[in-house]
Amino acid sequence: MVSGSENGSPYLTCEYYKDKLVTLGDYFSISTLSTLGSATYISNKHLLKSISFSGGSPTVYMYEFDEDGKTTKMLDVSGTDSIANTYEYMCD
Repeated sequence: MVSGSENGSPYLTCEYYKDKLVTLGDYFSISTLSTLGSATYISNKHLLKSISFSGGSPTVYMYEFDEDGKTTKMLDVSGTDSIANTYEYMCD
């Protein structure tokens, strides 16, 4: 688990899957691709499991993979809401 704080107040907590290395298609690669145009701006070692801001309820991330280990789906669950991001690879 990793936490960040500002002026002694926590504002961000991230938990990671310790048994899953980061892959293209994780939360950070998709969010930086959509905002900064780059999928490699933030590099972490393991896949993000959950994130919460300012002590609020966490958003949980679940992933599905193909037989080659590529991410094919990321499910983003926050409370009763969920968003499914699916990925298709055009090359090997």
